[in-house]
Amino acid sequence: DANRNKLFYFAHEIAHIVLHRQKGNKVDFRMAPIDKYAEEQEANLFALELLMPEKIFLEKWHEYEGDIKLISDYFCVSEIAVDYRFENLKKYSKIFF
Repeated sequence: DANRNKLFYFAHEIAHIVLHRQKGNKVDFRMAPIDKYAEEQEANLFALELLMPEKIFLEKWHEYEGDIKLISDYFCVSEIAVDYRFENLKKYSKIFF
C-alpha cells in the first residue's frame, strides 16, 4: 500500500534529521558508498523502531502468531517492513522469539 510506504519513508527521513543533523543541511556527494550505506541502514533501523517499537512488536508477533499481514495492519506498515523488523530483531534482540 502506497500510504504505508509513505509512512516508512517519512520515518526514515525523520531519522536522517535526528541522527545526522550535525552535518547540517549539506549533502556531501563525495561521501564513501560504505558511509552512505551505513547512514541509510541506521535511518532504516530508526524508522522501524519508531513505527514498530520492539516491546509492542514482540507482543503483537506472539499475539498474532507471526502473521505478517495482521501485524502490518496493526502497525499500518508494509509487510516488507514487518519482515525486515522481525529479521532485525531475530538477529540483534536479546529477547528470544
